[in-house]
Amino acid sequence: MKREKVFLSLVLFVFSLCFLPGQVLSAADKIDFKTYKEGVKLVKSDKKKAFIYFHADWCKYCDKIKKESFTNDKVIDYLNENFISIMVDTDAEVKLAIKFNAQRLPMLYFLKEDASVLTYHLGYVEAKELLYMLKFINTESYKTMNFSDFVNKNPGE
Repeated sequence: MKREKVFLSLVLFVFSLCFLPGQVLSAADKIDFKTYKEGVKLVKSDKKKAFIYFHADWCKYCDKIKKESFTNDKVIDYLNENFISIMVDTDAEVKLAIKFNAQRLPMLYFLKEDASVLTYHLGYVEAKELLYMLKFINTESYKTMNFSDFVNKNPGE
């Protein structure tokens, strides 16, 4: 009986080492999306730019960007470190979708530190290009060059 308890304890310990840390890490490695209302408050108080992701459940490219671009470690880290990220479901928040003219999806908006609109991007974007966009906006390189010049000056990002 004592031997069975020791064996069971050992099995549970090994299980926790193999599976639980991965689950904890994957839960932590996600974009910290806020609601629109909460996000705009943080933008103004933290003096950070905002990244707004407009989506809908029926949108296949919204699903693709979630699965491919929003799971990229570099994108996750850069967004969480440098932006207030906001997610808006256009079906649930129709007034916001109308306010931002988010009729076609996915739509990505960037707001300045005062919550005014800086720019937007319509459509799916791969992780590498999204990371370039985020860096272009965050470093305010848009003030001195266009996006293609920024990409050319920062190869291999």
